[in-house]
Amino acid sequence: MEILKILAPPLIGALIGYFTNYIAVKMLFHPYKEIKIGSFTLPFTPGVIPKRKDKIAENLGALAEDTLLTKQDIKQALLSEDVKKALYTSLKESFEEVSKENTEDILRKFTDHESYEKARENIITAISEKTLEQIEQKDLTDMAKEGIRNIIKENMGFLAAFVDENIINTIALKFNDILHAYARNQGREVIEDIADKSIEHIEEKPLSSLFENLPLDNMEKKLYAFFDKIVEEKADVILHRLNIKTIAQNKINSLEMPQLENLIISVMNKELSALINLGAVIGFVLGCVNIFLIR
Repeated sequence: MEILKILAPPLIGALIGYFTNYIAVKMLFHPYKEIKIGSFTLPFTPGVIPKRKDKIAENLGALAEDTLLTKQDIKQALLSEDVKKALYTSLKESFEEVSKENTEDILRKFTDHESYEKARENIITAISEKTLEQIEQKDLTDMAKEGIRNIIKENMGFLAAFVDENIINTIALKFNDILHAYARNQGREVIEDIADKSIEHIEEKPLSSLFENLPLDNMEKKLYAFFDKIVEEKADVILHRLNIKTIAQNKINSLEMPQLENLIISVMNKELSALINLGAVIGFVLGCVNIFLIR
């Protein structure tokens, strides 16, 4: 009996300390909602975390943006060799897969039929107008003279020497005028037909054929340099619009309390268990002290 009297205070103290801390930890999360008895709200309801969920979400969002995941941290991560290598490899594999398809099919994936046809028409019109403009501005007289001389020489032999140069000049000038007049009147239709067939030829080819003669040896380094430039110049704007704080805050607010409770416990399970056990230890120690005080 004497031993029981000695052990009882420490054991009771340990039991009280354990359950006190256990209840305190549970009250961090429970109850999820306030409990009312008539118009009276029961004290300590809802639990600490449910009651301050919005503020906790706001503070954690600020913590994520200002400390855990700063703009500089994200920029350094994006500019790491591993990220750039993974990005390049992914782009290369995707391009190799896509480039096996013909050009038209690939382009049509990015737009509707009407927009594609309109863009195609605009390209043909632009080519025609630019070609006609170049023809109109170019004086073809000298080229015509050379051609006429060669024709006369091939067909008239030694008699070509007797052909008056003024006649050649007159024919050349007339040829120049005829060509310009033809370009103005019928040239657009001809050029548009040529441009249409050229575009159609390109559309039928696989996309990879358009890059066959391009120097791709240094493409990886060039893409790295381009990516570095984009991150350095635009990262602040992108991250500002990304708004990590708001994303984290909204994510926490979107969690139901059971989900949030499980999340916090999964992260702090050992710490919370240690806190509960610490209550038992403190209760046990105080029980031992109580024995000496009574004696």
